[in-house]
Amino acid sequence: MQNKTKKILIISESFLQGGLERHIITQFSEKNMKYVPVFAFHNYKKNEELNGFKIYEISLGYTIKDVLSTINELVDIIKKEKIDVIHVHPFYTLFPAIFASQITGVAIVYTIHGFSSINFAKDINSNILYRVFLNYCKPLVISVDKSYLNVLKYRYLAENVTYIPNSIDTSKYYETEVIKNNKWLLIVRLDKDKKKEIVCVLENLKDMNIHLDIIGDGSEKEALCNLVKKLNLEKKVNFLGFKENVSEYIKNYNGVMGLGQVVLEGLCSNRPVLLIGYGKISGMIDKKLFNEIKNNNFVNRNTNNIFSLEEFKNVNDNLDKYLLAKEVKREFCSKVVNKKYFEAIDNAVINKFDNILDIYNDLINLNQEVLEKSFYNSIEVCQILENNLINRVTDDEIIKSIILFKQQEKINLLENMVSSIGLRTVTKRTIKNIFKKCKLNK
Repeated sequence: MQNKTKKILIISESFLQGGLERHIITQFSEKNMKYVPVFAFHNYKKNEELNGFKIYEISLGYTIKDVLSTINELVDIIKKEKIDVIHVHPFYTLFPAIFASQITGVAIVYTIHGFSSINFAKDINSNILYRVFLNYCKPLVISVDKSYLNVLKYRYLAENVTYIPNSIDTSKYYETEVIKNNKWLLIVRLDKDKKKEIVCVLENLKDMNIHLDIIGDGSEKEALCNLVKKLNLEKKVNFLGFKENVSEYIKNYNGVMGLGQVVLEGLCSNRPVLLIGYGKISGMIDKKLFNEIKNNNFVNRNTNNIFSLEEFKNVNDNLDKYLLAKEVKREFCSKVVNKKYFEAIDNAVINKFDNILDIYNDLINLNQEVLEKSFYNSIEVCQILENNLINRVTDDEIIKSIILFKQQEKINLLENMVSSIGLRTVTKRTIKNIFKKCKLNK
């Protein structure tokens, strides 16, 4: 008997240009899948690779009224499309998705793409909801970075956490012979998060004796163009803008620069890759560095590898060290990784936490004036959370204490004080000391 095809609702705050988008596309690139995706994006840029799929554009705002509207939109989609499981990606779409999951009784999965997927919830109410979600709604949490598993388990008390790396559709990338033309391709978003490492590359370019083309777009493009002029690099640097089919470009270059998904794309295309990120250049990826970063989503956050200009200049004389397509295809082929992903999705279950429904009912009963206030910072929402959680959640002292903090600086103080201890070891005495230091009543 043939298994019934299921529907999965993929929710994301944005679907524009970058690693998250390629991650989603790769997960659903296989034909005859057990799960048929339905997409719900707030900020969506048309992508040909999603042709043929249903795509809903959802609202996303920050007032209580806005959040309730998004919750209702998601509930309507879930019911209309008869969704079997929800998969939500960062960032603020997470919160209406939590409510929609509990209202409809549909299991929810959350993917951690980087540390910002964990620490973005800094407003007081989002901080509370995020922790309650992980601790009490018990979603399946997928991390593409293995180093975050302990953080999620012990600092955020997430019980159902698994590591599933980013993958690559190897059929799209060609193992062509390296062209020793000294033309390199930097693939990166031109935004504030990536600006430091791009600047680092540009400042070193005068000594690298290469021509650099840059694929990517973003808010910092103009500033980076001005920097190129200031450094007199106009003849060495060319901005190509955003390109969907990067594989068609990579084969024309000597090597690739980037991090994360770009590393997979460059190596899979049989090209040497220079690892950048976190404001630095970390060097050429050989087998040693590959094994060091492969479980951490190919980023250089935790590596002390030092960039050697001499090594970079001699790459073409030592290509065997840097051509790692076989390693990538063996461990990160989408067919292999997607199988793990869909097996994990099969085991996702809903954990009903009625307090969320009580919070929702209190929210919809607020008067019109209050509904225009911030969902994430207003005292009214904080009071609803406190009423529905603090006297009814008994097995996690840290949730109680966070709820009592009504100002952001006190949340930060609490976070700093307990992060080195580990939440599971926080005692009542510790919490009393926190209150004392914050000059609050216990």
